[in-house]
Amino acid sequence: MKNRCEVKVRPELLENTHITDEYLFREIARKMVTDMPIKELHKLIKLRKINPFSNESVEAFYNDNLSDLKIQKINQLRMEGLLLFTAKVDLP
Repeated sequence: MKNRCEVKVRPELLENTHITDEYLFREIARKMVTDMPIKELHKLIKLRKINPFSNESVEAFYNDNLSDLKIQKINQLRMEGLLLFTAKVDLP
């Protein structure tokens, strides 16, 4: 699936204002990501969620393959009563 977004502006908009090319590119990217179906977004960005209260997290404590850092992260989230959402993009 191809995702496309565009914006057309008059050159005067960029004169004597805080609006720059970078600002417009970021707004276009934000709109594109907002409008993109979540399945397509998962292809573009590695999205993860850690819920320290889920069965998966509880079972992870009994998994010998889980790193100490991950266990600490889950414990910290549990103590704070928080969920952790992360996004990662690997660029070449």
